[in-house]
Amino acid sequence: MAQITLDKIGSVNKNLNLKSKEELTDKLSCKMGTVLAAEVLEDKSVYNELELVTGRMSKIKKGDIIAVALGSRMALKGFAGKLPSELEVGDRIHLLNFGGGCRSMHLS
Repeated sequence: MAQITLDKIGSVNKNLNLKSKEELTDKLSCKMGTVLAAEVLEDKSVYNELELVTGRMSKIKKGDIIAVALGSRMALKGFAGKLPSELEVGDRIHLLNFGGGCRSMHLS
């Protein structure tokens, strides 16, 4: 298994006691709550923060490696999305909330 250094850990993972260095697997599950390490692909001027496990808000920037969790979100304001049915290493995912909830987006 490979090891990765996490720059930021989303508050959605607060009860998991993740460390800045964690082991990776390439066996992905699309179950609610599956924890993923994701690289931030671009800088944003809006929705550019992640709530950390400490409760502090932190700016996320291109290149950051963040720990997030798969989930669904129905929202009146902000982003909404469903749990992915499949996911592979390298797929793009979208951050749905400040705490680190994500859904996948498959590219053709």
